[in-house]
Amino acid sequence: MALYKFISGLRSALQTTTSRNITSRNHATLKDCKDRLRDMHIPDKPKKPLTPYFRFLRDYRQDKIKSNPEVKATELVKMGAADWAKAHASIKDKYTNEYKQDLEEYTVKMTAYNAKLTPEQQESIKEIRRLKTASKLKREIKKKSRDLHKPKRPLGPYMQFLMEKSKDEKENMVVLMQKYKGQFQLLPDAVKQKYVQLFEDDRKRYELQMKEWEQRMIAEGHEDLVRHASQPRTPHSRLSAVVKPKKQ
Repeated sequence: MALYKFISGLRSALQTTTSRNITSRNHATLKDCKDRLRDMHIPDKPKKPLTPYFRFLRDYRQDKIKSNPEVKATELVKMGAADWAKAHASIKDKYTNEYKQDLEEYTVKMTAYNAKLTPEQQESIKEIRRLKTASKLKREIKKKSRDLHKPKRPLGPYMQFLMEKSKDEKENMVVLMQKYKGQFQLLPDAVKQKYVQLFEDDRKRYELQMKEWEQRMIAEGHEDLVRHASQPRTPHSRLSAVVKPKKQ
């Protein structure tokens, strides 16, 4: 447990100090697209109308808060969901009709909104939508991998060096990184080799654990979490790797 806390703290410290300089490709591209959209002065997009259920929940919440201001938001949602499920058809029809009417107005507004956009603006909006979808999928896969106990990546030589200093000095990671900034590169090669070897040993541990973990993920139907090179190859994929397309 102590080692896990150390590694988490160390990685968190490294991420904090390098986040200004190191960003993922998707994140940087998404930010660039948003900046470009802002510079284009695109008008605000019409808001989608609330669905019948959320209209009911909105009114339900207002009524309940008046009679019981101390009720928690989570409890309100549970109570509202239960009451909506057993609500009379006339109540549901009321909210459904309101939704349909607002949806017609929304469709008209969206048509006018899209007609005003230039091709460049439309393309930028599509790109942002694509990047948001990719970013969301990446977060979901990362969370799923964490929940299924994916092995931790090996610590590099510099982090192995900091781990040793942390054990000796009992200091906070941020303090150690500031204290030893640039000093690792000045170490003699013979001293560095010690931490390089620790990294290599950790890397071998990681690869063995990853191989076992990925085999288990494939067996359990989680192939989306497995590295491409480790995925089982179908007869079609093996044939594609052998047969090269003819040149035109």
